[in-house]
Formats: sequence, C-alpha cells, structure tokens
Amino acid sequence: MPISLPRLSPAAHPKNGLRLIPLLLAVAVSQAYAEPVRGAPGTPGTDGTTPGAPGTAGGAAPGLTLAGDATHQNTEDGRSFDLSGFGGTGGAGGNGAPGGAAGAGGNGADVNVRVTGNPAWFETMVVGTRAFGGAGGSTGTAGTGGPLALGGAGGNGTAITDVGTTSPYAGLLVTTEGRGGAGGAGGGAGGNGSAHLTVRGSDRTGANGQAYAYGGTGGAALGRGNGGDGGRAVARTSGTGGNGDVAVFRNGATGGTGGTGSGAGHRGGRGGEATATLTARVGGAQALVSSSIIGGAGGAGLLGADGGAGANAVLRNTLDVVTNGALELSFDATGGAGGDSAGGKAGAAGAGDARLILSDQQATSVKATVNAYGGKGGNATGAAGLATAGARGTAQADVVARGPLSVAVSAKGGAGGDGANGAGQAGGEGDARSIARGEGDMASKAEATGGTGGAATGLGKRGGIGGAATASATVYGLRGKADVAAKVIGGDGGVGSGNANGGAGATARISNAVYGTTTGALTLTQAAHGGNGGAAYANGDTAGRQASGGQGGSAYSYLGYTDANAASIDATVNAYGGNGGRGQYGAVGGNGGAAEAILNLSARAAGSQASGKVNAVSGNLGLGRLAGTATGDATARVTVSAMERAVAEAGAGVITTTAGAMGTKAEAFARAVSTGEARADAHGSNSDVGGTTTIRAEALGGIRTTHAQAFGSGKSVDVSALSQATGATGNSSRASLSGSGQLKSESVSIDGSGVRVRTSAQASVTGAEWAARTSANIGGAIAERALTDDGRFNYAHATAAPAQSAVAAVLAGSPEVAAALADGQVIGVGAMGARYSMEGVQAAVTSISATNFQFSTSAPGYLTLGLFNPQALDAGFAELALTISNHGTQIFTRSFDSLSDAQLFFSDQAISLGLLGAGEQDLLVTTQFTLGEYGGFGFQYALGVSAVPEPQTWLLMLLGVPMVMVVRRRKG
Repeated sequence: MPISLPRLSPAAHPKNGLRLIPLLLAVAVSQAYAEPVRGAPGTPGTDGTTPGAPGTAGGAAPGLTLAGDATHQNTEDGRSFDLSGFGGTGGAGGNGAPGGAAGAGGNGADVNVRVTGNPAWFETMVVGTRAFGGAGGSTGTAGTGGPLALGGAGGNGTAITDVGTTSPYAGLLVTTEGRGGAGGAGGGAGGNGSAHLTVRGSDRTGANGQAYAYGGTGGAALGRGNGGDGGRAVARTSGTGGNGDVAVFRNGATGGTGGTGSGAGHRGGRGGEATATLTARVGGAQALVSSSIIGGAGGAGLLGADGGAGANAVLRNTLDVVTNGALELSFDATGGAGGDSAGGKAGAAGAGDARLILSDQQATSVKATVNAYGGKGGNATGAAGLATAGARGTAQADVVARGPLSVAVSAKGGAGGDGANGAGQAGGEGDARSIARGEGDMASKAEATGGTGGAATGLGKRGGIGGAATASATVYGLRGKADVAAKVIGGDGGVGSGNANGGAGATARISNAVYGTTTGALTLTQAAHGGNGGAAYANGDTAGRQASGGQGGSAYSYLGYTDANAASIDATVNAYGGNGGRGQYGAVGGNGGAAEAILNLSARAAGSQASGKVNAVSGNLGLGRLAGTATGDATARVTVSAMERAVAEAGAGVITTTAGAMGTKAEAFARAVSTGEARADAHGSNSDVGGTTTIRAEALGGIRTTHAQAFGSGKSVDVSALSQATGATGNSSRASLSGSGQLKSESVSIDGSGVRVRTSAQASVTGAEWAARTSANIGGAIAERALTDDGRFNYAHATAAPAQSAVAAVLAGSPEVAAALADGQVIGVGAMGARYSMEGVQAAVTSISATNFQFSTSAPGYLTLGLFNPQALDAGFAELALTISNHGTQIFTRSFDSLSDAQLFFSDQAISLGLLGAGEQDLLVTTQFTLGEYGGFGFQYALGVSAVPEPQTWLLMLLGVPMVMVVRRRKG
C-alpha cells in the first residue's frame, strides 16, 4: 500500500491565530522534513549443500510506493516539503555446491514516489521528490564446473511531482529526481530512472521546476560473461509561470553506464538511452528553460572482451515553450563514451545530436543555445586491443522570432580512443549550423570543433588524427542589426608515448559559410583554426630519436560576399594554422600548418559602408630535440568595395622557433575601393631567416579621405602602399618595414579637369627600421612634413592647384619666391625630406622622394621653381641630388655634398626653368637623399607658370626646349 503523509488543516495556519497542539506541530514539521523512506531488501538465496546442488535465487526486494500532499506544508517552520524513497536491494543468489549452478540475484525494488498539492504560503515553497530504485542482488558463485547465473536487475526509480500555487505572493522551487538502481554483479541490467514534473506558478509569481533522471549502472560480469546494460533515463517537465520576474524550468537525463564484461566472445554492457521533453507556458515573466541528455557510456571489456557501445544522445524539437516575456533556452546532447577493452575491440562511441526548430511570435526576445558533443571512442590495451574513433557531434538550430533574437550553436566531435599498445584513433567530426529569422536585431553563431585524436604507445605507432569540423551561420532579417559568425576548429592530434609519433592536427576549411540579409548593419565573421599536432614523448633512447610530434593542421578561410541591401557591412575572415606537436625526451618537434584567409567584399547599396579584415597566421614549429623543419605559408588577401566608405585590413604572420632557413612566405594584400572614403591597411611579419615578407596596401577612393598603409618585418621584405583619390584633400600613404628589404609609398590624386599629381617615396634598407610617407592632393591645405618626428623615414608631399590663400600663407616667409610666382599660376606646392638615425642601422641608406605633376596649358608660359623653408638636423646628409624633368627630358639637376651649400640653395630662391609650350605637361621632381649618420634634411618647393610677354611670339619655336636657367636670389 502507498504510504500517505499527513497534512495540516487550513485552520492550523498561523495567520488564523489558532494554537497548534505540540503533537500536531511535531508531526507536521517532521513530515515536512521527513527522513527518506527505505524499503526492505530481498531475501538472500541459499547455498547448495551437496555436490551438484545449485544455489537458490535471491528474492526480489518488495516495491515501494509513496504519496505525499504538499498543499498545507506551510507553517513558519514547514515551508519545505521533501519526500524520498530508496528501494531495497535484491537478495544475493546462493552459491552452488561443487558442480552446482549459481543462484541468480534478486531484482532490486521498484520505487514510485508521487507528490501533489497546491501550497499557498506567503513565501517560496520548496518541494523535493526523489525515487531511487533498489540495486539488484549479485549472483551467487557457481560451484566448480557449474553454470553461472545472472545478477538481479536494478529496480526502476520513478518520481512524479504535480504541484501548483494560487498564492499571489508565493513562488515554487520544485526538484524531482528519479534514479534507476544498479544491476547486480553477474551482468544484471541497470534499472530505469524517470522524473516527471508538473509545476504551476500563480499569475503573479514565477516558478522554478527541475526534473532529473538517471539510469542505473549495469552489473559487472562474474567470471566470463557480458556486462549488464545501463538503464534508460526519461525526464519530462511541464511548467506554467505567471507575470513574476522569472520562471525557470529545467530537465536532464543521463543513461546508465554499462557493466564490465569479461572474456573473449563477450562484451561490456551497452550504455543506457536518455530522453527528455519540456513544455512551458509563461505569462509576462522571463522564461529560462533548458533540456539536456547524456547517453550512457559503454561498459569496459576485460580479458579479451569487447567494450560496450556508448548510447547515442538525440534531442529533436523536444522543447515547446511559449512566453510573453523574454525567452532564454538551451538544448544539449552528449553521446556516451565507448567502453574500454583489454585485448578486444573497444566499444563504439555514441553520437551527440541536438536539433531545434522553433517559431516564436510572442516572446519579447529570444536567446537560444544548442550544443552537441560526440562521445569519446573506447580505449584499448593489450597487443590485440583495438581502440575506436570518437563519435560525431551535430548541432542545428532554426529559430524564428518577432523580437531580438540570438542563436548560438556549438558542436564538438568526441575524442578518439587511446591505443595503449597500438595506434590512437581519429577524433570525431563536429558539425554546427545556425539559422536566425525575424525582423529585429539578430545574431546567429555556429562553432564546430573536431575531436582530439586518441593517444598511441610504442615505436612506429602514431596518435590519432584530429577530427574535421564544418559550420555555417545565417540570418534572414529585415531592418535590424544582423551579426553572423561561423568558426571551425580542427581537432588536435593524439599524443604519442613510448617512442610513438604524435598525431596530425586536422586541417580546417571553411568557405562562404556566413550569410545575412538586412537593410541595417550586417556583421560577418568567419574563422578557421587548424588543429595542433600531438606531442611525442620518447623514452630517451636511440629508438626514440625517430619519434616526432604531429603536423599542425592548415587553415583555409574564404569568403566572397556581395550585398545590395545592408547600410553597412563589417566582415572579418581569419585563418590560424595549427602548431606542430612538441617532441620530448629525444623526440623531434612537428611542423606547423599553413594559413590562408581571403575576403572579397562588395557593398552596393546607395550610401553603403563596408569594412573587411583578414588575418592569417601559420602554426609554430613544435619544440624538441630538433624543432620541426618547416612551417606553412601565411597568406591574407582582402578586397573591399563600397559606395560611401570602404576599409580593408590584412595581416599575415609566420612564426618560427628555429634558426634554420625554411623559405616560407608571409603575404598580405589589402585593397579598398570607394567613390567616397577609402582606407587600406596591410601588415605582416616573418621570423623565418630564409623567408620572405610581401605586403601591399591599396586605397582607391573618391572625394573623401583616402589612406593606405603597409608594414612588413623580416629578413627579406617588400612593402608597398598606394593611395589614389579623385580630387580628395586628404589622400596619403605610408609604407614601413623592420629588417631588410625595400619599400615604396605612392599617392595619386586626379580631378575632372585632367590635373594629376603623384608622389612617391622609396628606399632600400638593411637591418633597419624605415618608413616612406607620401600624400598627394588637389586643392585644400598644403602639406608640410617636419623632420622633428621620431624615427627614420623619407617623404614626398604635394598639393596640385592649391588655393591662392594657401599659397600666400606658405610663402609668407619667402618673399623672393612669392614675388617670382605672383604674376603666374602656381601649379603645385610640395615638400620632400629624409631623416636618419644610427640606432639599429647597419649601413647608409639611400632614399628617393619624387613628385609628378601632370596638367595642360592653353598657351606657352614660363616655368618657375621656388625653393624655400629648408630644414636640417645635425649632419644633415652625405649626399643630395635634385632633378627636374618634363616628359622624361631633364631640364634641371643639382647635387650637394655640403649641408651649408644646400641650406643656402634651398633658402627662398626662385629658378626659371624655361618655357613650356601649350598642351599636356608632365613634370617630375626627384630628390635622392643619402644619409650615413644621424641627421636629416628637408625642404619645400613650388612650381608656377607665368604668361609669355608680347611680342615675343618667336619663342613659340622653342616650345618644350629648356632655356638658360635664370636664378633669382633672395636679397642680401
């Protein structure tokens, strides 16, 4: 018969002012905090007493059923109600006499515990319901030559709670747990665990309900035989909540572990299945719901027995939740591990599979998280042992919401099994896919990770390879923000021990895996991480010198994206090669993986803005007796185009820990194209002494700010930066390097009238840091570069068709030049210079700064060069050469090896360069600076064209021919 617990009379409520008699109060309190009820055990079997006589079976433990009512457990001292039942253990089987059979174990007791009621107190009521099935009795021992018997099955544990409250003040905190009993020794099956919860909060309060179920562990074999299977686990939750602050509903189910099997031809027990379902209806409260299942692990196999299979964990749309408030839910599935084996085949791992499809048109916001984990492959020992691979983890979500929505999906493959005397097995695959649909702000993120390869032991063996990973993320939106991200991480290689090699890290590949639609701001992130190579642990002997760490996995991330709707797009593409495995105790380190990140981004909506960033970093070499011999190249390339503003950034890096030359390449290219503002930034480094670094940045803009900058470091570097604009007044470029190599910066500006100005600055350096800076603008302010800036650099800045007021301002301190240019048109004003520091520089540096003015003249005119505002630092320069040409024909040249001569020459001096004919002009001003010690020199210049006085028409015959230079020196 059920055991019913007494309840308090409503009249006994303290608010009613009635006195409770001491006895009744003691009963109520003791029942509210009752000790667990424990069932009686089964009767043991009897042993056989005469040769050949069997032992008798143990008796089953009697079932236990409890029922309680929590309605009026609401005194000041009794706001908690707990009812727990523990089933009795089945009786052990009797031992057989010599030649006699063993007696079977008795089954453990089934336990059923039910709590109902509607407590109505002024504070939170805590209710607990627990049912634990009894353990099965162990089998008896067979007499010599007698047959074996099975252990008793574990009892089922079923906990049921159905409670609610109508109180406008009281909340509910309810926990329900059902646990199956363990199977008895001798291969008894584990009992099933079930937890069923129904919880109802009032209209004005929240509720917190949790239900957890656990399958019982299977019994181990006694002697040769199979292990018992693990018990099933079932969790069900149904909840309602009102308009309180929060309603929380959770459940979880864990399948029982299989029992240990023994002997060839036998196996460990199979892991128990797990299932969970959850339904919730909530008013205006925030709803926090979660459901999680874990498949039971397979039992181990001894003495040649195979391991038991881990159970798959599958969750498919088992959540049904409705709320008028905010909704936050999580959904997890973990596959059971395969059972280990000593001398046999390990058990297969269980897959983790979680998939959610949800359409919600009521919640004010939705946050959904879905996770899946593949089970670990079983390990194996012994010469004949065979480990198994990790299982696949699959996570998918497709969610629709009317308000803000965030969907995050994660999947990871299980680790491969270890081979104690053989090869490690491969890690499982991870597959994650996320879709978010709606009208508000949305985020969709998917991350997949391959499982780690299993470990290996022994010369010539190898750790398992890492598992592969795939991921994709999508947002289908209308007008809000859309944040889309997908990442794949290759599994790490398995460890090698005892002179075994480390396993290879998995290559990570991801291509066009992010997508979003919106008229608002769109953010895209895509990344690939190669798996790290497994470490190798040698024994420190000669044979161990053959062992090496695993190869790091390469990483490839590609995204081509064109969008005609989003107002702005921000895209990031990353690739990181895996590190080589380290070598220990005489083993060699592994090689690093390559990395390649490529992005082509185009925003075509009117007034759109786009920003693209790529990073590629190759994996490092594994350390060891010898480091790895090679690492992969790093390549980063990005092209971004947009109507209003385009920003492109690329970074590439090769990192090595060895002094050997490997010939690796670090390449970064960034290009930004826009009819408005354009900015490009490329940077990279290569620590390989035999490697090369190639960096280029291009910014192709319109009438707004345009800037390109590039930086590279290494032993052989080639850096270039180009900025090009259409009539912009903020067009500049910078190229810099650290190490040895060459660099060049260029800036170009054009306008609709055919005026074009190009500046360039370049240098070749050895063991130094250097920067080349340029700017080229049409109209606007006149650039001036000061030599007081820190560092080592050369520059060329120019402004074509400058405003008259700007010219007057810059020539205010140079009256001779101002007078010479007063009657004509100033074609352009520029500045050139170079600065040198001894710090870190091994040799003299020769740099070249140049400016090219292209324009047309409608009539012949005189060309005048004005030099002014010289700047000098300490020794100035070793040598300086100034050259001017038109259409490739030199019209002026002058060299200096004296700082004082140069200062005098460049101080407020006007030089007539002859007559220009009508038509297209192509003037090039070039200055070569050679600096061998600390110092620097810079100057400004202006070019002007004045009309030819009448009647000197005969000079038309000399169009384009240089005239005798006339120097107009400043007075004094």
